[in-house]
Amino acid sequence: MHLTSILLPILSLLATAQAGCYKREQSIGWGVEKTAAANEIGLAASPGRLAGFFNNGQEKTECHKLAENKAVHFKVKWLGEGGLTLRDGDCYTRLRNLVKQCDKGGEDTISDWYFSADLRHGSC
Repeated sequence: MHLTSILLPILSLLATAQAGCYKREQSIGWGVEKTAAANEIGLAASPGRLAGFFNNGQEKTECHKLAENKAVHFKVKWLGEGGLTLRDGDCYTRLRNLVKQCDKGGEDTISDWYFSADLRHGSC
């Protein structure tokens, strides 16, 4: 078992988290696409995509079309020193929380990991 597989969940509980839901007045909400957005995270939060190994400052992004004029932009960034592996389960949980808890998307920084789920007009 990798050390990061053990440490990340523990650090997640101990670390000071900074989370925020977007409050854009003219922004669209998830609407009926909330479930679709949560399902897309299952695809995005896998090694070689948004999870896996990160070097210091490395950012990974993906865009998923949800409807004719609606898309979600996912972003994950490692802010800590050196390199570290983000497990797909941890990536999934953090991004899914942003979709489930934030009506217009949001961002979260925990244990030097930055996550965002940004709902936007238009396509990818």
